[in-house]
Amino acid sequence: MRENSTYLTDGLPVNIKEFVAKIYDLDIVDPQDIKTHRQEWEKSLKDLNYKGPSVGQIKDIKTDKVHLRVYTPEGEGPFPLLIHYPGGAFVYSELSSHDPLCRHFCTDSKVVVVNVKTRVAPEHSPKDGLEDAYQALLWCIQNADKLNSSSNAIILSGDSSGGNFAALVAIRAANSGINNVKGQLLHVAATDLGRTGTSHKTYDKGYLLDRVDWFYNFYLSKSKSSAKDPSISPLYAKIPKDLAPAHIVFAKFDPLADDSIAYYEHLKKAGVSATLTELPVIHGMHLFEPIISTDGYPQTKVIEVLNKKLTDLKKKCQLTSKGNTTKSHKKLVSNKK
Repeated sequence: MRENSTYLTDGLPVNIKEFVAKIYDLDIVDPQDIKTHRQEWEKSLKDLNYKGPSVGQIKDIKTDKVHLRVYTPEGEGPFPLLIHYPGGAFVYSELSSHDPLCRHFCTDSKVVVVNVKTRVAPEHSPKDGLEDAYQALLWCIQNADKLNSSSNAIILSGDSSGGNFAALVAIRAANSGINNVKGQLLHVAATDLGRTGTSHKTYDKGYLLDRVDWFYNFYLSKSKSSAKDPSISPLYAKIPKDLAPAHIVFAKFDPLADDSIAYYEHLKKAGVSATLTELPVIHGMHLFEPIISTDGYPQTKVIEVLNKKLTDLKKKCQLTSKGNTTKSHKKLVSNKK
């Protein structure tokens, strides 16, 4: 058992503080080897025992370039299309880890959700994972009609390492003349792998996301690029003026907190529409929220906040069948999953 009370500040809501203490009592936070970490992460998610709300349909799609899980809401489309890149510290990418969150996005905001699996470190280089992420966007643009959506109604979303991917894919798309992306939802995103923000020192112990450097070193182990390379850290990338607007949501008690603040300022300086929302929670709260009582702590309802931001981004989508090949959009009312 590890002593952790000295790490936790008085500002952390009691409901989250109690949860964090229990996790440290399990003594599973400190990373050992990558295999053990993945096994413990997978087990901890299963132990949450939370499936999330039912959706109209769930379908797995795997080609030689993409591996996706598609969530479709009930009702008649077309719907906006949310491409979500799940976080996993760059070393973990499993479609099941963010299943409850994707279900909430799908049902609460009435969007088609495409959850993306990418190659991870240390087996693969950053270039591999980012290419998977970009190919997912291209596939969705080409097949939006088959997903009961529109190619002009795409929003990119990601949390933690997935937020890094979402931001970099958005930049690459804009630089390539692809204007299908209408918005970005970046949550606790890793935008600065150089870890220059003070939050990396303030919250590096005792807030669940310990040893960020350990994960980043794995991620960069097969790359010739530095942590501050613009192809790896969006904070150092040149921002195209026509980049899709972004809602950035971050956790106050998180080593990555300053990443979000700095990236927001980076976007605003470039003339890109962006908002910044701070929540008094820890990194990964959107995954743990279902088992943490939020009664009396409305400020800790992260999923609710994310859905509100997503609803705002939906207004920027062009929900037409123009440019799509579908002849009709069927109303989905059965086969709940």
